[in-house]
Amino acid sequence: MSDSSAIVSGKTLISVPAALEIAHGAYEQAMAQHGLLPDSIKTIRAMAEKNVRELETEE
Repeated sequence: MSDSSAIVSGKTLISVPAALEIAHGAYEQAMAQHGLLPDSIKTIRAMAEKNVRELETEE
């Protein structure tokens, strides 16, 4: 866990960037299991990261 994690009411909370990294990894693994080519996975991840950055700037 990163230094920014915390335990609240018996549950471990992690930072948003750490949660996003976990989600990225899970989706990349699922896309690979489904048969997407590595270059397609990299492209999709880059697009998702761009979308997250755009959403962060909207707030």
